Amino acid sequence: MSSRIVDICIHGYTSDGRGVGRTPEGEVVFVPGAIRGETVRTQIVHQGKTCLFGEIKEILVSSPHRVSPPCSVFPDCGGCAILHMDAEEQKYFKKQKVADAFARIGGIDAQIEDTLSFSPYHYRNKAQIPVAQGKDGIACGFYRQGTHEIAPCRDCLLGASFIGTVIDALIAFMKKYNIAPYNEATDKGIVRHLYVRTGQASKEAMISLVTRRPLPHPQAWVDMLLSLDLGEYKIASIMENRNEKKGNTVLGNKNITLYGKDHIFDTLLGVSYKISHHSFYQVNPEACAALYEKAIELAGLTGKEEVFDLYCGIGTISLSLAKKAKRVTGVEIVGAAVRDAKENAMRNQIKNARFIEGKAEEVIPRLYAEGEKADVVIVDPPRKGCDEVLLKTIADMKPNRLVYVSCDVATMARDVKKLSELGFCLASPVTPVDQFPGTYHVETVALLTKLK
Repeated sequence: MSSRIVDICIHGYTSDGRGVGRTPEGEVVFVPGAIRGETVRTQIVHQGKTCLFGEIKEILVSSPHRVSPPCSVFPDCGGCAILHMDAEEQKYFKKQKVADAFARIGGIDAQIEDTLSFSPYHYRNKAQIPVAQGKDGIACGFYRQGTHEIAPCRDCLLGASFIGTVIDALIAFMKKYNIAPYNEATDKGIVRHLYVRTGQASKEAMISLVTRRPLPHPQAWVDMLLSLDLGEYKIASIMENRNEKKGNTVLGNKNITLYGKDHIFDTLLGVSYKISHHSFYQVNPEACAALYEKAIELAGLTGKEEVFDLYCGIGTISLSLAKKAKRVTGVEIVGAAVRDAKENAMRNQIKNARFIEGKAEEVIPRLYAEGEKADVVIVDPPRKGCDEVLLKTIADMKPNRLVYVSCDVATMARDVKKLSELGFCLASPVTPVDQFPGTYHVETVALLTKLK
């Protein structure tokens, strides 16, 4: 099978950005790095149950949308998959991905708006960078796709521009004090990850080391960091996060403040937010603002509505909505995020927002049983989507509007299909928002209403 070479015309994409074409015999082939409209000489490397998998040996007809990726570790690093596409083609791919998901999974011929896109580089306000022992010494970078092998990278185009400076300092610190990286196989070593958060508006930076065991010489690490020039950013927090579990989970539950605060601040849509070590906060503030503005528009608030904001995190949507609602109730399972949400409401003098800790599929049925209901419901679930019990309760509640925000269009399409069986229908086009340029991920937002 591995010696078979065929010329393939690429006509579309898989959901993870691989090109799709057919052999002369009609077999479907998935080809990483191929672009719609190209003809590629392809070596078949694997045969699946319903398709073939190939690798490009030569591009016979190149797409005008092909660009030379400006990243030195693409495609070795598994973080980005579509850096070889220009901005126009990335937008097309993400719009088509949304349309395909609704058609294939939801059975819905949805109207899809053009993808909203923004700055393609240095947009991420959070980075989790694994640390390991490499062939040539300590390696910091990102995992190669499908592996736990690190592709060393100090200048990721997606993260804050100063991260390479911090990586250099970390490697020098570990060498100077003979501090070993953590080894998953042997459960030996200390440093697991470098974890960085930034506030785009505040220009505050949090720098944290995730460790398996106590970090030796913590003050020397603090002193080294404070001596660095991070450009427009200033270090406001230096943390150690202790993750004492075996395996590859990134963050542990114990946070130790080595310098400054245990949090940073940022501002989004005019609201100031406290961001703690574990708080969920959208990684691309520019795109996030556009996403939330669209969600607020779809909510259609007049100031008289009771709003439920489910999976609310630190209250970013809730507090943006509160200005135009009678009251907003945010529900979130992460206790630290709920505490931050309450503090964010107080800091911004927003008095018509309350926050409840718990699973949305448990909290909402309880509130509904106690006689509470919402005129407008916002859901922004994790990748797994919404629980069926929650969807059923929302349907029973009969809100005037249901705004669905999603980071995984496949589960959104699945949930919209379930909601359609419960009497809802799409009442707006679906809007893709490219919060993650260079990757195959896309955020989506749409309005659903109850059928009369």
